Amino acid sequence: MAHSSVLDVDSIAVFQQLCADLAQAQSLAVGVARVVAAIERALAPHGCQVVYHSSGKPRLLHGVVPLRPPDPAQLALLNAGEIAITANDDHGVVCYAPLQAAGTLTGWLCLFGPAWSPEHAALLRLIAQQAGPALAFLESTSRQDDRATQLQTLNEIGRLLSGAFDLEQLMEAIHAAVRRIVEVHTFYIALHDSLTSEFELLYLAHEGQRLPAGERWQAAVGLAGVVVKECRPLRVNDYSAECERRGLQPHKLAGQVLGRAWLGLPLMVHDRAIGVMTISSSREDYTYRQEHVDLLMTIAAHAAAALDRAWLYERSERQARQLAVLNRIGRTITSSIDPQQVPGVIMNQVTELFNVEEGSLLLADEATGDMVFAYTTGPIGQRLLGQRLRRGSGIAGYVVETGQSVIVNDVQADERFDRSTDRSTGYTTRTLLATPVRGVGGVQGVIEVLNRRDRRPFTAEDQRLLEALADYAAIALENARQFAQIDQALARRAQELARTNDQLQQNLRSLTALNAFGVAINTTLRSPDEILGMTARGIAEMTGAIGATVLLPHADNLQAAVAIGTVPPCDAHILPLLHRVITTGRPDTVILDQAMPLQADVRAVLMVPLRATQRTLGCVCVAYADALPEPPDRETVVLFASQAAVAVESIELFSAVRTARDQMASILASTREGIMLIGPDASVAVANAALHELVALDEQATYGATIGSFLMRWREAVAYPLEEWERLRRGIDATLAGVEQFVAGELSGNPGQSRYLEWSVLRAQSSGDSRGGVLLVLRDITATKESERLRQDLTHMIVHDLRSPLSSVMASIELMMRGVSGQLNDQQRNVLNIANTSAAQMLEMINTLLDISRLEAGRMPIDRRVGDLRRVIMTATQQLASLAQERGIMIQTEFDAPLPAVYADTGLAVRVVQNLVGNAIKFSGRGGRVTVHAGIAPDGDADMLLVAVSDQGIGIAPKDRDKIFTKFGQVGERRGGTGLGLTFCKLVVEAHGGRIWVESQPGHGSTFFFTIPITTAGALP
Repeated sequence: MAHSSVLDVDSIAVFQQLCADLAQAQSLAVGVARVVAAIERALAPHGCQVVYHSSGKPRLLHGVVPLRPPDPAQLALLNAGEIAITANDDHGVVCYAPLQAAGTLTGWLCLFGPAWSPEHAALLRLIAQQAGPALAFLESTSRQDDRATQLQTLNEIGRLLSGAFDLEQLMEAIHAAVRRIVEVHTFYIALHDSLTSEFELLYLAHEGQRLPAGERWQAAVGLAGVVVKECRPLRVNDYSAECERRGLQPHKLAGQVLGRAWLGLPLMVHDRAIGVMTISSSREDYTYRQEHVDLLMTIAAHAAAALDRAWLYERSERQARQLAVLNRIGRTITSSIDPQQVPGVIMNQVTELFNVEEGSLLLADEATGDMVFAYTTGPIGQRLLGQRLRRGSGIAGYVVETGQSVIVNDVQADERFDRSTDRSTGYTTRTLLATPVRGVGGVQGVIEVLNRRDRRPFTAEDQRLLEALADYAAIALENARQFAQIDQALARRAQELARTNDQLQQNLRSLTALNAFGVAINTTLRSPDEILGMTARGIAEMTGAIGATVLLPHADNLQAAVAIGTVPPCDAHILPLLHRVITTGRPDTVILDQAMPLQADVRAVLMVPLRATQRTLGCVCVAYADALPEPPDRETVVLFASQAAVAVESIELFSAVRTARDQMASILASTREGIMLIGPDASVAVANAALHELVALDEQATYGATIGSFLMRWREAVAYPLEEWERLRRGIDATLAGVEQFVAGELSGNPGQSRYLEWSVLRAQSSGDSRGGVLLVLRDITATKESERLRQDLTHMIVHDLRSPLSSVMASIELMMRGVSGQLNDQQRNVLNIANTSAAQMLEMINTLLDISRLEAGRMPIDRRVGDLRRVIMTATQQLASLAQERGIMIQTEFDAPLPAVYADTGLAVRVVQNLVGNAIKFSGRGGRVTVHAGIAPDGDADMLLVAVSDQGIGIAPKDRDKIFTKFGQVGERRGGTGLGLTFCKLVVEAHGGRIWVESQPGHGSTFFFTIPITTAGALP
């Protein structure tokens, strides 16, 4: 179960206060004031309107006029009980929350610019759900007594649940509260495990009597899974029939199907269903009403928050008990004079702590490798004392061989389980948790716990706790072994004291060496290879090793970075151990069999991980000719390795930071764009040289200045239009305030005086110690603007200067073809026909360019009239019929009926359709078909007609779809044309308030769509 955040606690307080305030309200005005106060406290909106339906008309109960009603789509969401959210330039976000009573929309809350997040949405939903019934109660005097009782009940439930921490008492209180409101024959609360998709029954009551809980079932059984999946209540009049309708198996409790009338409510925490609360009635004529759902959803919201809080409280208590047990076991180990009793004490504590039926400690027999039941708890375990499990047998054998803990929550389905113990005792093992008891020499035994009494599964948290207890058990076993040898060691006491003195001297030398090593690697900046080399040499010299190797991961293998002396073997026997040392971060040892083919005189290997603060860099593999060093020396080796790893990590981090800093400085210095970082306090944090050049200010004008003073100095230095300055300032302020994420614009320069600048403001993300801020980027677009102006002037000059001579040429050709200058032969007439056709095409292109220029400048006369779109399409297609017939292409027209009249310039519309159909013919193969369809546009364009021109041609690649609407834009295979037709179509359609687009798949043709406005005169016959 997730932890409750601080916001959750504040939200619960706001909600509880609202419940209390509404319960005390004596009038509708007071109730509205309490709701508004709760909203302002929780969401801090810029403004709030409370609207209530009175006689079918919305009435403003609170807020400034005018009343802002929701649009039809938002009203549909409100009727469905959902929150409607929309963006607003003035307020940022506008939220509508429904006020409902008895399943009917009685009004709404309208919030302007509230603080917003998923948690705020959940709180607003709860406030609206609470406010709706309350305001309806206060507004309706006929139900005043009933509503007052319900609000008082909810208030009492809120106070009761807010102070409950004990899970049992909490669920009893929830059950009692529900029974006060509705008829309940069967009531239960179950938590949902999202990892296993199972429900765990926490509380069950039938006919008012508490029944045993603990049952688990799959979420796919019954309707509870539907409630959790959809995160909303489910009310049915016939539980079994509804399960059959949904294709689900009915859920049975105590062997019985739940009652006929059934209501399930999700327990929501952080917009996530953590479980379900269900009630059912067996009475044939009883049904749960929507008002029951509304009230019980409020109780469910209280219950979910209280369950989450109680769960955290119970978990804290459980952790406290675990720490107390660990502390008690530690005191027992350190204070007991009879260490043989300590493992028994540990096993008793383990059984009590995990609330299990059985527990056992199995120890490995060094001679045979068998596992022996040394300590057990529980009646069945006592019968197993002294019995043996063969080496590698069962789950215990698996744990010993792998050295890994195991959780098995379905033992009978696990192939590793040895069923001989169950057969010999008649006991049935359902769940099992086993962890190795790891000593200095490796795994010494296994601790097992079986079958939790509450029938709950074992978890990873249980595993970690048992591993900690296993470490205590290892200490206890080590103590027992040491105390058992005391009597045998009396004769060697003097020798041991001498060895102890030698060890102390060795420890002193080790500490001195460790200190010198730390000084050496930390006082001078060294490379990682130097540090690792010093580490290997220091370990070898200090522990008397014959060789040491530093191994670092490389791809899927381990690569030797440093090798000193005799290199330890890295064969198939050693390599898995090395990978485990790196993975677990724990040192390990191995004694090599003398029969194995080894390198010179290597008989023991110590493997120590290079553990840094963030990760394990690799490991140090140390070879010994005889025995391994003593444990203190091994600990010193671990310290050597840890210091070296931390030093190498620090060098890598330092290098990465320095490289990143140099790269950033290089980028800022080399880029031609001006970049400025503005801090959250509106002060200039960083500005590069390019920015100072673009704004004509030196560094002194920006260093440490506020953005306001910087803009003032920039404005004094360079003159730009006032409205453009204001737009830049508003963009920076809006982005700093978090209202906008990205704003862009331009500063228009004057030729010879100032530059054209393109600016963009975007929010910088916070990272580490950085608190974010705003990034201002300036780009000099003077050359681009000048090029655009020159291109426009050139196009204008070409068009206007060519049109008159070209008209004269065409007139002369026409006179010659009429025979004014004499009769022409057939060859001359053909030449003049070619010239006339080419001149007409050129004149058409010039006229198109002129029309495009006038459309772009807004000077194109558009003669809008009521017209027939069918006639427009038929005119365009008839003009192209000869071209289509020449190419063997069929033109097909389709019209929806009835088809409203359009309000447009029909002449321009004909040219648009003609251009699109002409392109379709041009790019279609012989024998193809071009389809022109006209009909009503989709819902989003209800006042438009939609025209679609489809072909079966070569299609358009996705990357080229935006290019085809630009001037002279041609892509793919060129088949004539100027590249101006689609530009003309786009400008004409947009001048009519419509839009044009294309959908295409390469090799399967294209479809061009455009919309054209309709008139209110109705459909044409």
